[in-house]
Amino acid sequence: MKLRYEVVDNFVDPKTFKAKITLTNTGPDILPGNILNWSLYFSHSSLIEPDSINPNGTALRRTGLWIYHVNGYLNKIVPTASFPGIPSNNSLEIPFRASGVSVARTDVMPNWYLVAPNTKPRTIDSTSGDMLDFVGAFDTERKYKRQPSDRYSPYTVNDRFNLWQYSGESGVKQIIPTPFTENLDISRRMRLDKETWLVVTAKDELLSEGKFLADKLQTVSVKKNQTSNSRYIMLDLDASLADPESYTMVSNYDRQTITIKGSDNAGVFYGIQTVLSLASLDGTVPHGEVTDHPRFEYRGMHIDVARNFRTVEDIKKLLEVMAMYKMNKFHIHLCDDEGWRLEVPDLPELTEMASRRCHDEAGEDCLMPQLGSPPGIGGNHGSGYYTVNQYQDILQYAKDRHIQVIPEFDMPGHSHASIKAMELRYKKYKDYNLAAAEEYLLSDPEDTSEYLTQQNFNDDAINPCLDSSYKFVELIVSHIKDIHSPIQPLKIYHFGGDEVADGAWMKSPACRGRAPSTSQLKEEFVLKLAEIVGKAGLELAGWEDGYGKHEGSTVVPMDINQLPVTKAYAYFWDNVWEWGKGNRAYDSANANYKVILSHATNMYFDHPYEPDPDDRGYYWATRAIDTKRTFSYIAENVYDNIETGLMGNKITKSEICSKFSCTELQPGKEQNIIGMQGQIWTEVTRTLENFEYMIFPRMLALAERAWHKASWESISDVTRRNQARDADWQAFSNALGSRELARLDELGIMYAIRPPGARLVKSTNELEALAEFPGLPIWYSVDKGATWSQHKTGVVLRSEALCRNPELQIITKSSDNRRQSRIGILNVADGCSSSGVATPEQKLIDSMGVFMKVRYDVVDNFANPDTFDAKITLTNTGPDIPPGNDIAWSLYFTHSSLIEPGRIHPDGAALVGTGLKVFNINGYLNKIVPTDTFPGILHNRKLEIQFRASGFSVARTDVMPNWYLLAPNAKPRIVDSTSGNSLDFVGDFITESQYKRQPTDLYNPYTATDRFQLFTNTGINNTKQIIPTPYSQKLDLRRTLHLRMGDWFVICGNDALMPEAQYLADKLKMTILKITNAPARRFIKLDFDGMTQMPESYTMVSDYDSQTITVQGSDNAAVFYGIQTILSLASLDGTVPDGRVIDQPRFEYRGMHIDVSRNFRTVNDIKKLLEAMAMYKMNKFHIHLTDDEGWRLEVPDLPELTEFASQRCNDQTGKQCMMPQLGSPPTLGDNPANGFYTVRDYQEILKYANDRHIQVIPEFDMPGHSHASIKAMQLRYQRHKNRNMALAKEYLLSDPEDTSEYLTQQNFNDDAINPCLDSSYKFVERIVSHIKDIHSNIQPLKIYHFGGDEVADGAWMKSPACRGRANSTSRLKEEFVLKLAEIVGKAGLELAGWEDGYGKHEGSRVVPMDINQLPVTKAYGYFWDNVWEWGKGNRAYDSANANYKVILSHATNMYFDHPYEPDPEDRGYYWATRAIDTKRTFSYMPDSVYENIDIGLMGNPITKSEICARFPCTDLEIGKEKNIIGMQGQIWTEVTRTVENFEYMIFPRMLALAERAWHKASWENTADVIKRNTEKDNDWEEFANALGSKELARLDELGIMYALRPPGARSTDEQRESRVVTLNAFGRCVSSSDVLRVSYLTLLSHFIIITIGVFLHY
Repeated sequence: MKLRYEVVDNFVDPKTFKAKITLTNTGPDILPGNILNWSLYFSHSSLIEPDSINPNGTALRRTGLWIYHVNGYLNKIVPTASFPGIPSNNSLEIPFRASGVSVARTDVMPNWYLVAPNTKPRTIDSTSGDMLDFVGAFDTERKYKRQPSDRYSPYTVNDRFNLWQYSGESGVKQIIPTPFTENLDISRRMRLDKETWLVVTAKDELLSEGKFLADKLQTVSVKKNQTSNSRYIMLDLDASLADPESYTMVSNYDRQTITIKGSDNAGVFYGIQTVLSLASLDGTVPHGEVTDHPRFEYRGMHIDVARNFRTVEDIKKLLEVMAMYKMNKFHIHLCDDEGWRLEVPDLPELTEMASRRCHDEAGEDCLMPQLGSPPGIGGNHGSGYYTVNQYQDILQYAKDRHIQVIPEFDMPGHSHASIKAMELRYKKYKDYNLAAAEEYLLSDPEDTSEYLTQQNFNDDAINPCLDSSYKFVELIVSHIKDIHSPIQPLKIYHFGGDEVADGAWMKSPACRGRAPSTSQLKEEFVLKLAEIVGKAGLELAGWEDGYGKHEGSTVVPMDINQLPVTKAYAYFWDNVWEWGKGNRAYDSANANYKVILSHATNMYFDHPYEPDPDDRGYYWATRAIDTKRTFSYIAENVYDNIETGLMGNKITKSEICSKFSCTELQPGKEQNIIGMQGQIWTEVTRTLENFEYMIFPRMLALAERAWHKASWESISDVTRRNQARDADWQAFSNALGSRELARLDELGIMYAIRPPGARLVKSTNELEALAEFPGLPIWYSVDKGATWSQHKTGVVLRSEALCRNPELQIITKSSDNRRQSRIGILNVADGCSSSGVATPEQKLIDSMGVFMKVRYDVVDNFANPDTFDAKITLTNTGPDIPPGNDIAWSLYFTHSSLIEPGRIHPDGAALVGTGLKVFNINGYLNKIVPTDTFPGILHNRKLEIQFRASGFSVARTDVMPNWYLLAPNAKPRIVDSTSGNSLDFVGDFITESQYKRQPTDLYNPYTATDRFQLFTNTGINNTKQIIPTPYSQKLDLRRTLHLRMGDWFVICGNDALMPEAQYLADKLKMTILKITNAPARRFIKLDFDGMTQMPESYTMVSDYDSQTITVQGSDNAAVFYGIQTILSLASLDGTVPDGRVIDQPRFEYRGMHIDVSRNFRTVNDIKKLLEAMAMYKMNKFHIHLTDDEGWRLEVPDLPELTEFASQRCNDQTGKQCMMPQLGSPPTLGDNPANGFYTVRDYQEILKYANDRHIQVIPEFDMPGHSHASIKAMQLRYQRHKNRNMALAKEYLLSDPEDTSEYLTQQNFNDDAINPCLDSSYKFVERIVSHIKDIHSNIQPLKIYHFGGDEVADGAWMKSPACRGRANSTSRLKEEFVLKLAEIVGKAGLELAGWEDGYGKHEGSRVVPMDINQLPVTKAYGYFWDNVWEWGKGNRAYDSANANYKVILSHATNMYFDHPYEPDPEDRGYYWATRAIDTKRTFSYMPDSVYENIDIGLMGNPITKSEICARFPCTDLEIGKEKNIIGMQGQIWTEVTRTVENFEYMIFPRMLALAERAWHKASWENTADVIKRNTEKDNDWEEFANALGSKELARLDELGIMYALRPPGARSTDEQRESRVVTLNAFGRCVSSSDVLRVSYLTLLSHFIIITIGVFLHY
């Protein structure tokens, strides 16, 4: 059941919006009625049908469904007796209204799930994870605006340019936050090298600060009297500095000293941070002096870990940055409705139950899901807590950095979690100890009050009328105080107190006779809580509304004198100016509360950065908060912040203050404004990446304002103030871009990177571009991201690429170039011209080549089951293209499906309404020609050519590049707009009928959120140490042998191992010694193990104590694989852990197949692949040397095979080259269509492979797929026929009189070698003999692969040579195979072929030929065609039972020409499955092929039982399993034209193939599918961790351009800014020295995200 959620209209009603849920059933019928009593649960951030909400549910009209609000954001939909059901392939729309507005994708929560009696909950796949791709686009104003008056629209590149353009002068702040005074001479700088500088502490109480600085500078800290060193940093206290946390820093260039003096330890610590800041860029500190003290005593950051949890390490990273920027208060929100996060040993229910979320209606194991958390426990950020030890670890880390931790336990509201935990405790004890049961009860069991909170909870308010509630408070206060006491004694207890819903407790018997209103009862609670806090010797803190007291229609602060605490701190957040609450901060300051400004309009970091519907975040306080908005906050006159209204409208202080009260601060009360705080709430922030993205760099602007009062804040004139502010901002943002963001990069902080602003100066074509933070690199692409250039001032865009592609892509990168923003798009001007030529025909086609823009669009895949609708648009931007066909030009192009297949004819098919005809030439090649009715195309006019083509087309790479024009008396001319490999002339695949193959296709292009779900790990942090996984290993990672330290040697224990010893010595740059000269230590010994019988098996023992490594193998290959294990272990840092590896391969055949015939690969390309194969213990290299499109091996006595058939160009005579195919250009030259291996080239490959224990298996595909060889031998026939007919016919492969009609899968009509000609077999004999000779002196040939696949029915049926022979194509092919096998057998070789090569037709069935008829010692079958719904998946076992040696090559898992993702932009074919990612290859189970039945062609789940009920599922006979000898990956190269394409498609999938072929995982033996998948996922995660942390870096070192998939990402909404949380397929980027490549781009919200290829690690 596919679910889609769409916002329909925000404008219909001021209080609600219209939306709809569509349930599409792509499986069996969903039964009508409610017999099965299923429920659909989901979180929704606004109330559905708010006007008719009812405990008994609300009918969803005309659907037979009812909806129930469960609690909080959780809802459920259930069927009634009138539910009509949803038949297969039908949909049910559920329209509804919901409260408020919805203009952001993240308003919708993921992980909708189904529950029924006697079942486990089941998440609906289409909603699973955090991708939210089931949410429809916000593509109209009614969807992305909140009301008609909303002035916000998503930003364009031009919008950002206008926002960030600054014309004034600006410098760069040297220190952030800005000091009180500074006098620095940046021309005189001291380098703080660790060898000559010391840290000196003048007083013992500064030893901690001294050590902190020494650790940062990698030097040592000593006391004053312990050194006479002349270069030092002195730390001291200075009693004359009156202000707390103040310091002076004096750096003396002449004396080479730095002195930091502070009023207290914190002051010294902040002086240290100033030194570190100054030295951060290049390790130098300028001469000069800084005098500094903070503006505010409270400089805080609030973190909500209750909604979604953050780990200790996440918190520590945040604290480190807070310290860097002199922030000193860490406010941690430990509990809320959705979770309790601190261990309380006396109340275990708080963490055993209330720290977890899952589907548990009984409330015994966990809280019910909220905020889109899944129904199961574990593996999500909805669950987790801090043990006492972990919390104390955070405390110590904060204390060391002079940060005070302020814990918050939100109450009496926002307490659903704690209430439910104590209700569970009550249930546990009530039957045998009622006193214990009621001791900490927080709710009145008889309370029938009705209320609903802002978050839609109806039971989240701790009852203020129960003594047990206060006993609970006493325990929590006592517990948190005890935890703090040994590390950082607790000073402030934060009780929250916000958002208690009106109506709470009004029907509680316990409250009968007490205060008459919720607000008054809440005041009672606060007073009693304050009494508990005061008795504990603590100060009290709460949110502004926690202290609110209702007086009529106004809310005023409670009388502070009634609170029995020494101080009461109030945090003011609710300042939306149009709501009239902005005065509350000053009201409370006047009432002597200590006020922390936390205003949501500037400091809520869960709001988006930009007003974009795809940008994660809430937007209740303002539509967006960028870093400048936080920087612009004026803390000492809050009403000066009145600037922009909720809808983007301008508002003024006078306007607001005339409408609402704007309380002024009374004289002397300004001292009660003690600081500022940023907030991050985590309702939609689920990962670390999102978390950091939302906080940074906004927190740096917060730190600047909290520490430093800018002079512009005091300017009363708004225009002058804004001018001065903009200049200050520019200096601040310059500092961020040039220095501070680099410091965050060093800490691994994933701060927000916004796309650049840009514009094109039309008069000059100069590209002007701005980063939000000047200094960050900007890159642009004029070819849709194929290549990128770094932007520099003065860049002028005048290339032909711009003419072809008027959309320029532009990005900002992080300071270290590891990350980048999403892509911005800028429309740029066209500027092409053509050159003159001699003939009118040449002039015309040259002009058309430049000025005729071709656009190809897939229109509709759904119009017909057998065809799709498409159109070609020819737009003429140059001179008129004349009508008629006086100049008989032709437009040639390759097309992967037949055009107008029902009307294909030698005379062409008319393209209706165009005056054009289309002809299929052969294969994929077509041409369009004008007729006498062609109307021409006038200047700036276009002609649309609509047509149908066979099959479907859902990928850009279905369309081939390099369309070209030809005319008589003219040379071919490529149409510029189609040139190259970028395919930017192909229209986007936007609609479902464009990117889906048929209406039942369940695949959609992955969104960033889809990938986040796919890539999200299971919590397994282990990493495979060796890939492929050894048979057994025992390694001690704490004890390592350093192969780069000292002199290590390679000891060759047997002369026969000298090649392997040399290989290892070359890799590790070591010297080889014989065993007689072996040293006592530091050597790697290679030897044979006479005890081991298993081929290719080895042991590797590394001994830390003796500093030796020994590899013993059963044979040379085994020793070589032991070497590869050493190289793998040492690849990261040159160390090998102590331990033992015992290893042997799972399969004898571990192969990779490469097609070089469609598109050629050089010797160096092949050698690089072989090196990677060797690294991962693969041993068979199957090279597909011939096919329809090319012959790639020199055969000296048949020169036509390479002189002609290895090249493609426009040669209609068939004498120079074959005609273009697969998008190859019309001219000869350096392109992947052309090329071959000389005998010497091939032998070089052979030698390279042999040295790496890789067997080369050459394939010459026949009798089908032989267009190239047939055409070459026809050319040979033409060359010789007039002089020597016998010579001409000697190797002829076709019957000149054959009139057979057939069409292959690739649309060839002449590609089958004739089996009835003796010359065909003479050709085979020549090739077998030749390839055997080439191999003989290097690696004697063992296996000859004849291909044999896909011979089209109808071949040879009208060949006179075959008259009187077998009566069908299939039988003639069987004859060919038998004769070929005879030739191969006589040559002493074994035979190999694709599964259909051996196929024998018996009625409607295809069975393997009788192997006993094949006169060879062995016959190998490669089994590829396993699309389960086609019923051929049994063939591998049929053939194994028939004694064929079977190599599993199944297309559903091992065809690497398929895309990684079901995305129209991802390269590849998709006939076997829509996509094959690395995990799918990893998941293959070769020992039971039917266990791989999981997903059908259209993405529909399928099962083994379902398939085996429809088709035969042959079982392996006893003993026949030995005939399954291995696995092989395949890369076919129809759409793989460059080495980058080639390597992208193979890697990293080949590593997963190697893993499965070498190692059998334990999960493969698990029968239970769910359990097996869980085990497999854990194993995959370890494998993926290894790829991301090590293996991909090894590929980088080889220069392999493996696939970089876009990251998974989800944005989170905390503090009213948007962060993007990213997760790469193979772990996050942790280290790099050189950015080399990037993935293609993915859009999340308004962010473009890429994965960056790096030199060292991910």
